[in-house]
Amino acid sequence: MRVLPIALLVAFLVSALWRGWGALPGNYAFVTLNQLPSLFASDLDPAALARTETQLLTALDYQPERASTWRMLALVRRAQGAKAPTGLTADELLRWGRQKEQGGDLGAAQYLYQWATDVEPDLGDGWYRLGNLYQTQEALTTARQAYERAALASTWQKVGRSDLYAAQADLLLATQPGDSAAAPRDLYHQALAVDQFGDMAARATTHYKLGELLLWREGDPATAVAHYRATLAIAPTDHWARLRLGYALYWSGAGVANVAAAEREILTAIAQWPDEKHLKWPYFYLGEMYENAGLPLKAIAAYEQVIALDPADERVQARLALLYSRQRSQ
Repeated sequence: MRVLPIALLVAFLVSALWRGWGALPGNYAFVTLNQLPSLFASDLDPAALARTETQLLTALDYQPERASTWRMLALVRRAQGAKAPTGLTADELLRWGRQKEQGGDLGAAQYLYQWATDVEPDLGDGWYRLGNLYQTQEALTTARQAYERAALASTWQKVGRSDLYAAQADLLLATQPGDSAAAPRDLYHQALAVDQFGDMAARATTHYKLGELLLWREGDPATAVAHYRATLAIAPTDHWARLRLGYALYWSGAGVANVAAAEREILTAIAQWPDEKHLKWPYFYLGEMYENAGLPLKAIAAYEQVIALDPADERVQARLALLYSRQRSQ
């Protein structure tokens, strides 16, 4: 009576061992990989890579369906110099690159983004991510080249052509800060007209940046107002956009109505401000607005808030001293 259960147990153990044996070479290869320096480095030991490749191929003989083994093999073969080994898709490489970039490992991110462009050269996302990364590292010529290559792409996934146009505008502003703002302005307009952003946040940011360009570089606060409003329609708690809207509203025209509208937006921005960092600026803008509008007592109160937040602000100290002197002389 006990023979059948024992036979079943033996059969189960044999089956488990047979299935598990196929995983052993792969698992051993993963251990070997973890003992190597970063696979994103350029000075890896060729012999160690060759041993790891052999172990992974042995693992695939037993378990050819194991996707993780194919991914590890692709990593090893890329490190051995293969340009676009199979096993990892461009989408996987881009997601992995984003994780590395957000974690601060920019070298690994660049490696993965470049690999993605090798796997799928006509996908704009990889070239766009490379351009962004180069721009972050202030390699502006290389960033421009990556963006130019992205402009030739036939397909996009997580980002779109509008993200590219906005990035090209940012790059122009960084490389030609003293030149005409017409080219970056046109690129921002093109991004908004095409309206192919990766997400709504990118669209809001483009409206905000266009508003900043119009307000500060082109001296056109009235047109900037529309773009700050468009930013807030997407992101109503964006305190910087709210602050800039108030400032642009005041400088877009004179009169009591402009002061009231600007004041309302700036006070809303103060209420939305997440912490004290940079909080002095809405009070500074209020003080400047009140002073210009002939409201000295309100200006003094606003500037005093600035000093409470930043006692070392010499410009506001000087303005306060002048306002105090005028009040005493009246």
